[in-house]
Amino acid sequence: MRNIEQMDHVRKVNIFDLITTKIDGQTVYTNVTDRYDDLENDIVYEGRQPKYENEISISWVVSNQVNKGIGDTVEVEYGTETKRYLVTGLSQSIGNLGQVAALTMEGIQQLQSDYKGSTLYVYLNNIKNKDFIKSIQEQYGDNIDETLDIDENIESQTGMYTAAVFAVMVMVLTITVLVVVMILYLIIKTMIIKRKKEFGVMKAIGYSTIQLMNQISISFLPVIMTGVAIGGVLGYFFTNPMLSALLSSAGVKRLDFIIHLPTILMLCVSIIILAYIVSLLVSRRIKSISAYGLITE
Repeated sequence: MRNIEQMDHVRKVNIFDLITTKIDGQTVYTNVTDRYDDLENDIVYEGRQPKYENEISISWVVSNQVNKGIGDTVEVEYGTETKRYLVTGLSQSIGNLGQVAALTMEGIQQLQSDYKGSTLYVYLNNIKNKDFIKSIQEQYGDNIDETLDIDENIESQTGMYTAAVFAVMVMVLTITVLVVVMILYLIIKTMIIKRKKEFGVMKAIGYSTIQLMNQISISFLPVIMTGVAIGGVLGYFFTNPMLSALLSSAGVKRLDFIIHLPTILMLCVSIIILAYIVSLLVSRRIKSISAYGLITE
């Protein structure tokens, strides 16, 4: 570990093991490290990670299974030893079915006094992971059992969830467009039939087809803009809760994705423009209406 810390492009190195323990009789994948504050991915969403030897954090999945929460104590079994630990935080993870926990190095040594870390997390600067892996294998290959590109691993694990969320987004957007087009088509078509005589008279006194088309399209804009504004606000504030609910079966409890406001505004403006264009196209039926045609009818 000390040698790796001295290598070029290495920012910091942490011990970070994943072992299997039993918490109140439930098999749980448990992380072990010296200092959780040094990790750059804090999966605890409520409370905090353990700092002392008698503390533990557990995932919300494990919390539901053992019916324990922050402030309660749980019984942890590792090997032949069993100790009680204070729950200091609730975490979430899409790996290992969400059944994860976290102990400090001193905490796991309460169960196995000679325990030593075996896995190192290496944070890099200005070098590709694969290039560093190749370099470290050349220097310390005989002392290393396995290397893992965490970025690549995360991408492979989250790929199916990303694809699922993208598919849902495309489906919702497609349904939105279809609903807007179909409703406008039906409403404008019905309105033109009912107001056929009125439009014929307006054309007779000098209104052009384009003017009438714009008049119809603009008359729908207040309702459309109100609906889009409400939808935009709901999307901005409720996207994370909705995605959390969708991914809860994967171990996610609370998401905190950054909602890009300009993207939301762009979608809202696009829907308004789409509605206006559709209104214009459907309103072209007015072109066939004429005062002469109404008189002959």
